[in-house]
Amino acid sequence: NSAQYNLARILGPALAGVIMAGWSISACFIINAASFAAMVISLFFIKPMAIEKKEIRIDNIFRNIGDGLKFIFGKPVLLMPILFLFIAATFAMNHSVLIPVYSEKVLGQAETGYGFLMSMGGVGALAGALTMAVVSKGGVKNVFVFVFPLIVGVLVAAVGFTNIYALAAASIAV
Repeated sequence: NSAQYNLARILGPALAGVIMAGWSISACFIINAASFAAMVISLFFIKPMAIEKKEIRIDNIFRNIGDGLKFIFGKPVLLMPILFLFIAATFAMNHSVLIPVYSEKVLGQAETGYGFLMSMGGVGALAGALTMAVVSKGGVKNVFVFVFPLIVGVLVAAVGFTNIYALAAASIAV
């Protein structure tokens, strides 16, 4: 599932860049909308199963949230991955907002350069997913949990200091 998602992250932006350069950005939106047609049509053929509704009691939602947070903070095995995910989601995953302007104004790239630059995040994610699948057979290694996020953070920051397309692409891929 992760490999399919990341493959789409590679092919989608690259193909979109080529379509934008060859036709227009409107063509990208039309093709993207059409790609959802089969999914939407298939939803009409799904016959949902009847399920029994169970009564859900919520005493105090804020107390429940507090209990959940106390549980997480009391378990370092849960806390550390959640903290790293929080940091990565806050700082590293927002690159898609900045890359269009960065690609054009700093790197001097047109649509295809932008599309391939966006694909580099998918290349890195796919490589990371495959690496984790191979290496973590005996359990997740601490280097993946503690060192790699720091490397990613440094490389994301490094992207802002370069105007070399290949270096920016490689930093985004990692």
